[in-house]
Order: sequence, then C-alpha cells, then structure tokens
Amino acid sequence: MKWLRWLKGKAEHKNFVIYILVLFTLLTAATLGNGLQIDDHVHRGIFMKTSLIHDADSNPLMTMFQFFEKTPEKKKKLMEMGFLPWWTSPNFHITFWRPLSAATHWLDYTLWPNQFWLMHLHNILWVLLIGLLSFFLYRSLHGPGWLAGMAFFFYFTNDIFAVPASWIANRNASIALLFALLCLYHHHKWRLENKTSSAFAAPLFLAIGLLGGESAVAICGYLFAYALFMERKALSLVKRMMTLVPYGLLVIGWRALYSGLGYGTSGSGVYVDPIGSPKILLS
Repeated sequence: MKWLRWLKGKAEHKNFVIYILVLFTLLTAATLGNGLQIDDHVHRGIFMKTSLIHDADSNPLMTMFQFFEKTPEKKKKLMEMGFLPWWTSPNFHITFWRPLSAATHWLDYTLWPNQFWLMHLHNILWVLLIGLLSFFLYRSLHGPGWLAGMAFFFYFTNDIFAVPASWIANRNASIALLFALLCLYHHHKWRLENKTSSAFAAPLFLAIGLLGGESAVAICGYLFAYALFMERKALSLVKRMMTLVPYGLLVIGWRALYSGLGYGTSGSGVYVDPIGSPKILLS
C-alpha cells in the first residue's frame, strides 16, 4: 500500500512526533468552545458551592467524584429531591476517589472559574503529554526508527483520545493513563538497564496514577505481559512474577485504603467494581 510506505518513510523523520502532536492540537482545537457537559455541571456546583446534592462545606478534593453516596440519609434526600427513583437499591452508590484529578479541577476553578475554554485546553495538554510519552515509550521498547514512529502514530491517532480531550470531567482518564505509562516506562528501564532509580520510580508513578483515577490499575495487565514475554533476563517464571510483587502490594494497599474511606460502586448497572461485584464482571 502506497500510503503505508509513505507513512513509514515519514515515521523515521526526527520531527515526526511534533507533526502528529501539532495535528492533534489542531483537530481538538474545535472542542475549546464545548463549554460544560453532563458531569461538568455537577463539578462546577461543588467548587462554586451551589450544588444541591453536596454539602457546601465539603472538601472538593474528596467529594468531587462522589455522585451518589452510601449513607441511607443521603439517598433518601436524593429521592425526595427527584435525583433518584424511589425503588433505588439500598446498596446503590457511585463514589470515586481521585484526589489528584480533583486538584487539577480545583486549579481551574481557582484561576479561571468562568473560562471554560481554558479548562478544555488544560485537558488537551494532558493528552498531548500522553502522546509525547507514548512516543518515548515506543522508542525505549523498539529503538529509534520507523517502527517506534508507526506504533506511536497508530496509537495516538486512535479516537479513544477524543473524549478525554473534549470532556472536562473525563480528565481523570488522561491523568491516570499518563502516570500508568510512566510506570511501564520505568519498569522497562529497570528490567533492561538495572536502574535502581527506575525500580523505585515505577511503583511511585503507579501510586500517583491511582490517585488520578482507578483506571490506572489496568497497567498491571501490561506489566504482567511484560514479565511473561519481554523480560530480557533468563529468569524462571517464578522469578519473573517476583518482579511484579511491588505493584501487587501497592494495588492491595491502595484498594484497602480506597474501600476503607468508603469509596466504590455498587448497583449502578454502569460502573462495575471487580472486587465488590465479581459475579457481574464475569457474567
């Protein structure tokens, strides 16, 4: 295919990553005028102290992603106000703990509370950082040349980045992904170059990613695949799995704290907690 051969040639150019990032910026610039959408209105109410379903004295960093709390009193209030139907399950709740992501929204509402285009620009910048990091990750895995460039192109031009770039409330997905990729990048550096600093940095970045959003835990699947198929040292399967112990302990500790603080989901039919509702996940 001629276009693929042409793209392969361009992918070797030293400025290829810049061209793609500029193209992405131009394509997403149209979203700067999107304003607030869906959950954005809830979040604005929390930060501006006008929310009907959150206490005015609550800490936004802890409550920003608490949409429906566990307590019967809260649910009864929401039913009386018409936010929930009367047949809502007693176990129903949707509460997420994303303090790092909440902090970035706090920054928005502190510096430019009515300039929604700047909030959208903030989102786009996070996605651009993901693109740049993914390019360096592919170069680290495959070396310089057309292969890393092509991998970056097909990854970063995927439409999955459209929502986190254009929906303010979905910024947590970008933050979680960025730090999850940093975790994988440093894990590779640790295993390939025996860099002690990377051995500590990889779990640290995973921890930061989890504070951005629970979706960061998905990188553990890539770490598992790395241990199975990309470990460069001649190690037994048991020793390969031992390289994942720091991440396993971290995730267990994070989940214990997450649940201990009362966060999680149940009975929504939309968000499925793999620990709290394993049967739903497997069905």
